[in-house]
Amino acid sequence: MSIRIPATFGGESFEVEISSDGTMSFTDPAIDYEIAFAAMGGDKMTALRLLDKWHEDPAHIILDSMGLSEDIHRLLVADWVEHVLYLFEQEYPGDNRPRKAVEASRDYAFGVISGIQLDRARRGAWAARDAAVVGRAPWAAIEAVRATGWVSVRAAGWVSGSVFSRAVGFVMEVAEDPDRERAWQIRHFVHAMEKLRAGRVWPRIEETS
Repeated sequence: MSIRIPATFGGESFEVEISSDGTMSFTDPAIDYEIAFAAMGGDKMTALRLLDKWHEDPAHIILDSMGLSEDIHRLLVADWVEHVLYLFEQEYPGDNRPRKAVEASRDYAFGVISGIQLDRARRGAWAARDAAVVGRAPWAAIEAVRATGWVSVRAAGWVSGSVFSRAVGFVMEVAEDPDRERAWQIRHFVHAMEKLRAGRVWPRIEETS
């Protein structure tokens, strides 16, 4: 499975293809990573840095350069955050405030709830995080719930990418296996975009193997 999506790197716009195994390639077969920017008036080192950055932090490239809307950013990062939320819920199985914040972030993206309701859910997530700190919960549990606070921020326009990247940063800090987590993030991204292109609903995270 793969998707083709417009991207902007170094001020140049072109199309890339991303497969579910995390391979990113230019759709023009005559362009490869090393000569792409040279072919567009750039330089080889710029292309190599892009390649390195993709392997190091593909989530950042997706959020920063793929031209996705804020709503898609929010839905995608909400799923990535939910994937590590079990770290908090193992310690506090009766506290559903972080999960409700993730759900509220999705509802806000779909236009189901207002910004006021989203802010209320976000405050609940931060209160859960503060309680975890006081209760001396493991660091991973605290950082996982902190990510829910960031994904439920009512961001807009140019600040959205940085806000959601902050949430992803906390996710990656607590991931038990960062490489495996990144691979799952990409698979879910490809799966979700395929669903949208086919006119279907946003998938649940359980649908991504």
